[in-house]
Amino acid sequence: MRLLLDRMGDQITITDGVVEAAAGNKYQGKEVLRLLLDRKGDQITITEEVVYTITESFGQQIVRLLLDRKGDQITITDGVVEAAV
Repeated sequence: MRLLLDRMGDQITITDGVVEAAAGNKYQGKEVLRLLLDRKGDQITITEEVVYTITESFGQQIVRLLLDRKGDQITITDGVVEAAV
């Protein structure tokens, strides 16, 4: 992903599917999400499903980063709170 963004960043559109795939990737998802937020954060839409998956899958650090970058676009539902507990 880093290579693609380095070489073709202006031509790449980050879809909901890409964000959902990164959120569901328990092995490298945290790094991919951080990269996407750093490079394409203004183009990323964070759905409720993505917030739930990130909260359930990753630690506080990536959730905090997500809230810092996209907090004004995130709705915290009961399901998200339950995933965080």
